[in-house]
Amino acid sequence: MPQYSTGSFIKAGGTQTVPHTLSSKPKALILWTAGKTAEGTPKTADCLYATGITDGTTSRSVAHGVQDGQPIDASGRHANKLLTIVQWSEVLLAECDFVSWSATGFTIDWTTDDGQPYYIYFLAVGGNDVLATVKEWNAPAGPGNVSITGIGFKPAALIHLHNLRLGTAPPYTEAGGGIGLGFETPSRHAAVYNRSVDGATSSGHLGYELPSHAITLIGTGNVAKAVSFDTDGFTMEFTNLDAEGANHWVFTLALGGSGMSAEVGNFAHPGGTGAVDQPITGVGFQPGALLHFHGATTIGTGWAHFSIGASESARNVCAERAMTDFATTATAFALSKSDKCILWDGLGNRAVTQIFRSEAYVLSFDTDGFTIRWDIYSLTNSSRQNFFLALGPITLPPLVGGGYVWVD
Repeated sequence: MPQYSTGSFIKAGGTQTVPHTLSSKPKALILWTAGKTAEGTPKTADCLYATGITDGTTSRSVAHGVQDGQPIDASGRHANKLLTIVQWSEVLLAECDFVSWSATGFTIDWTTDDGQPYYIYFLAVGGNDVLATVKEWNAPAGPGNVSITGIGFKPAALIHLHNLRLGTAPPYTEAGGGIGLGFETPSRHAAVYNRSVDGATSSGHLGYELPSHAITLIGTGNVAKAVSFDTDGFTMEFTNLDAEGANHWVFTLALGGSGMSAEVGNFAHPGGTGAVDQPITGVGFQPGALLHFHGATTIGTGWAHFSIGASESARNVCAERAMTDFATTATAFALSKSDKCILWDGLGNRAVTQIFRSEAYVLSFDTDGFTIRWDIYSLTNSSRQNFFLALGPITLPPLVGGGYVWVD
């Protein structure tokens, strides 16, 4: 049966061992950070967002560093590392290799280290029946399908990372850059992407999210989704692919195995103010863990938001960043917390302390979904979407006479 562990640690440099709560050796690991040296409010200037994946053999990561202020100074990077952290002006700050893992922890090695104690978050996936593969691949040169093979099994879920608009092999850093994340199961998809135009003085931060595809490069063009999950991989369909998206580099973590349940979904922020509990149903099983993300609801000319969070029975963790443009300034900030899985923390320039703020955590994992508790809740726009990948250790077939049975 699959097992899940979320947690956080502070970058210490050198060789570092991080404990997890699985009872077995992990099969997959996801890391992310906003590049902050303290947790909690208030939000602070500059963004050093990064996320990475490993299956214990292959590791890949993407990063986007943005300086607060105008004209925009930003950098994007991807690397053959478990985690890479880049600063604006194309400066590499830190990156680590995966070394090993055990039933009690995982070990990483900081091959580049700036000495800063960044808070880093993780989701570890384990279990005897779980299968995991990290695959590096490229978008085609034009619209159409591309078959990704070599996974070794038929996936139940796909997690995609990407950030460079041009097809340059890792490791590589570019001015501007961006960061993208997508989730897929055979029936559902979700994607978010942020990017920055280096040197821009207006409308230089862009964000977009889609519930219909798993890869987007801003707008309805340059989008992709899996049209089949195959015995040794998956097939992606690319739509309206242009020179900007052609040969685009993508890193995918495929998860599967006989015990794995997975589903992608989205739900609207309830809108209004105050505290509220929000049940999310229709998942089809009781989740053991959730990955969350959200961004802008439309093409965000001059507006971009990116947040990754995770939940399991014992813990919620989240790191977010937001960027926006105003007439005379551009704002970039980030925030991290170890007790929340969703952060919508207000977009505002340096003269405006807050426009909105909403924070939530998973209150319970239910038989057909989960319940979100919004305990800081001041977002009036209920059109804003929150996306999730639910991963389940169990299926719950009906039991005659009512109730459910646990199935390993």
